[in-house]
Amino acid sequence: MKMKDPQSGSRHPLESAASEGMVWRWMPYSPGGPPLHSPGEFSVPVDQGEVDAILEAAENGRAVPVFTQTLKAASGVSSATFLKVKEQGNSLFKAGEFMKAVSAYNAALREDGVPPADAAVVHSNAAQALLKMAEADPSTCKPLAAEALKRANEAVGLDPTNVKAYARCAAACDLLEEHEAASEFRQHQARCQAAAEATQQARRAEAEQRRQQQEEQRKKMAAAMEEKARCDALLERERELERRRAKEDAGDLGQA
Repeated sequence: MKMKDPQSGSRHPLESAASEGMVWRWMPYSPGGPPLHSPGEFSVPVDQGEVDAILEAAENGRAVPVFTQTLKAASGVSSATFLKVKEQGNSLFKAGEFMKAVSAYNAALREDGVPPADAAVVHSNAAQALLKMAEADPSTCKPLAAEALKRANEAVGLDPTNVKAYARCAAACDLLEEHEAASEFRQHQARCQAAAEATQQARRAEAEQRRQQQEEQRKKMAAAMEEKARCDALLERERELERRRAKEDAGDLGQA
């Protein structure tokens, strides 16, 4: 904020010289406070309308407007609409309606907040539908294969662990007669497949270890319960003997 120079003996550490008799003072910003007296935080204009509104407010001495934006980010969970439209695409694909399937997949991807892995699956499915059309029509084979490669490569970018996406990249390259590229994609596919199998094997081993631990715990609990039941039975027999002895002693006293 620009203010008059207090001309004190030592200048405030947050002040720096401005024009004659004036200094700049750095001040912490708080909503509604000086120097803007704005009710919200600062914002960067994103279109000409916002720029014009800021300039007009400054020229007329009004508080500078603050614009808010709602940022849409992937939540990690796909929406019900996305899943429904994706399944429609899958049904159309199974029915051989490949063009309609691609349209459905594109509609699903227009939904907000689709997680990358789910978007990768849809791109990969669209690529497979395009490959089916390319194989069925030699006159449009190359353009469709090129689009299939684009969609499958998009899937790989979103999820580098998507094995099917690599396979569809390779298939598209075969149709485009790009055999070296197809070979490279198949190598990626093989490495990805090996990594996926190793992960699954590790998970199975972990699951088996947990099962064994749970079985051991179950056996220990069963043994502990059996031991407790045995101890309870012994204790009950001891109590019964004590009651009998007490009854016999009481009978002896009565006879005396």
